[in-house]
Amino acid sequence: MKKKALDDHKKSGKKFITPFNDGFNLKAVNYESETIPQVIWLAIVLEDLGDRIGIEFLNEMAKLVNTDNSDKIEMHTMLMLSNYELLSMKDKDKTIEKWMKNGILSQLQTSLSQFLNLYPMSPISFISTAESTHDLERFKSILDKLLDRVSRLSTMTQAVIIYNQFTCGRLTVDPSTSLAKFPEVKDYPKTEISKQIASNIRASIKTYHHIGLLNLNSNWSDTFWNQSYKIEPWIM
Repeated sequence: MKKKALDDHKKSGKKFITPFNDGFNLKAVNYESETIPQVIWLAIVLEDLGDRIGIEFLNEMAKLVNTDNSDKIEMHTMLMLSNYELLSMKDKDKTIEKWMKNGILSQLQTSLSQFLNLYPMSPISFISTAESTHDLERFKSILDKLLDRVSRLSTMTQAVIIYNQFTCGRLTVDPSTSLAKFPEVKDYPKTEISKQIASNIRASIKTYHHIGLLNLNSNWSDTFWNQSYKIEPWIM
């Protein structure tokens, strides 16, 4: 049966509320505890490949994720790690096939080998990698950079997600806003406009925790930090 124009809207009195506004709220999102576990793997790939190549690589990787058999995924961005828990086994197998065919799988396995050995319970663990021989200090260095919300690595890591949303046609912005000049973020933090774009990127990523782009039923963020403390406990 053909859907009516407002079937997906929620009625409140005489008003119809869009799915976006119905799901949107201003609940605070803690960058360190909630966002970093979702994007740490992107930062690792960017450190390996550099900004320009890494962003294009990750964007193509996300586009190739197979979601044909995953009825729980609608507008989720496949650059947020928890969303991989929503994939069916068939989708994971198909995704592996697509990544392999396009030369993406081997690079992912190389870049993420140490990460997946440290966090074998990661939602992306289905790519399976060989035992890692990398130095733990390199991973800690990446995490330290990511903990700085205004560092270049932190900014570019979050910019990958916004770039993906632009190229998928899921994100449009007013031409008068700084985010409309998104490509200029490449100059961050050397120019004023790049700093404005970076600020908008950080604000946008926060909303992605609440508007249907992230698997909110996942415990991955807590699991990530619990495992991190086991790997190297805090020294008081």
